[in-house]
Amino acid sequence: MTSVIEYEKLRLKEIYTLLFPNEHIFIQLKPSEIQDLKGPKNIKLNILAHAILNEYQIHIGPMHLPVSHSFEITIPSKNQSQENNFPISNTRKISYLLSSYPLLHETVLELIFNYLEMKQHIHFNKKYKTFPWKTDCTSEQTPTALVMMHWLDVGGAEKFAVETCLIMEKNNITPIVLSSRSSRPFYFEQLSHKYLIYELDRQIPLGKRLKFILLLIKHHKISIIHNHHSTHFYQVIALVKSFFRSIIAIDTLHIDEKKRNRLGFPRLSVIWTNYIDYHHVISKRLENFFLTHRIDKSKIIFGHLGKTLSYPSTFNIQNNLLNKKINICFVGRMVTQKRPILGAVLLIDAVAFLIKSNFETTVNIVGDGEHLKSFINAINKSGYAKYFKFFPSNTNVLTIMQQNDILLISSENEGITLVAYEALAQGCIVVSTDVGAQNEIVPQNLLLPSTIFKARNRWEKILLNLTTNEIFRENIFIEIKKKVDEMKQKQNAWEVLDQVYRDIYAKFNFK
Repeated sequence: MTSVIEYEKLRLKEIYTLLFPNEHIFIQLKPSEIQDLKGPKNIKLNILAHAILNEYQIHIGPMHLPVSHSFEITIPSKNQSQENNFPISNTRKISYLLSSYPLLHETVLELIFNYLEMKQHIHFNKKYKTFPWKTDCTSEQTPTALVMMHWLDVGGAEKFAVETCLIMEKNNITPIVLSSRSSRPFYFEQLSHKYLIYELDRQIPLGKRLKFILLLIKHHKISIIHNHHSTHFYQVIALVKSFFRSIIAIDTLHIDEKKRNRLGFPRLSVIWTNYIDYHHVISKRLENFFLTHRIDKSKIIFGHLGKTLSYPSTFNIQNNLLNKKINICFVGRMVTQKRPILGAVLLIDAVAFLIKSNFETTVNIVGDGEHLKSFINAINKSGYAKYFKFFPSNTNVLTIMQQNDILLISSENEGITLVAYEALAQGCIVVSTDVGAQNEIVPQNLLLPSTIFKARNRWEKILLNLTTNEIFRENIFIEIKKKVDEMKQKQNAWEVLDQVYRDIYAKFNFK
């Protein structure tokens, strides 16, 4: 815990020295495992607490001056709970259905989403023009990049953000990580021993966050900003590009969130495209999205996330069918986007079907999150709990996939999931809801309708065909190999960004 506290103290001293130069600031740290990681809270200076909890307190600035601001800041722990991820507040009114009638809950939730989607009229505001004046506030450029992330918890965008830090380092560019939202610090240890990390909503007072980003850029003479699903990027990019004209801005887009936030990050990216130099997309679907909205093709860089994309000579199911055994896995965060309750219902249906068909089966679940308890309750009430095994989110998923025949993905929206690439490389076929760009890697005959009851009917037919129809299986294997071969002919994201970073490095003539 001491090393975490010391790291936190160093970051807070940097933050508050930038925000409040020449002022005496007092900060009370609060190591805790509470569910909500609030932002800095204004407090009154407590002399008694100062004497007892000195390790958890910081004085910043001229000590001879009276304290001008005092804050309480919570430090996250490894066991920090995830935040509630309900996309709309109205869903809380039906949340009581989760424990008793999980499938009904999912159905009502789907109806709410569809209703809201019908009410929304997707308008793309005119693309904002750059200001006629620009001032470069940096005296010289240095190879430093700001990597902006949604949070430091488990996620596909977050995992790739970590990878971009490594690509930057390979190209002699030093990353600084800026997380928009507080979370369990899953990637903190991996990043903190090498890079500076800041968390906007936890460490920085409300009303000072955009100012801090500008000050951070100026202080570290940042020359690249690479965004991975951080809304703050779009809030501040116009000011950044107006004051620091030579900065290169890149955003990586994974997913178009059809039922949330009116197309989510891709829509924001289109609106602010005049301030963004490169739009990195991971799927042909997103590339077409930007072309449809008349984004200059030279700004769109396609690079898929299948760095190790491959397929085995034989798939796991081919051998296990001979032994009358089928194993299924579910790998993902237990949050609303992944629809784990629908996943639970489908997995229960699968166990019932396989037992009836005289197959041995085990269902392996990897992940945690706000809906884990409801997921487990649904499994326990089904009477099939003994067929399920649960593993924490830090489990080696590649090993799990090697031991399974089918990976089930039940999400309401996705880009192309990283676990789909990983599963195929381990010989585990993927059955997924037909959302986002999943059809770019998953065969059509293994896609489920996104609506709940149609998904259940289709799932049972897929299981029947996989276990009894040899021609169906052979066609599936041929289509998987064709899709993988087509994807491998295109550049992956590591290759594309490596070239982009090298070009940027050369452009600024870094020594």
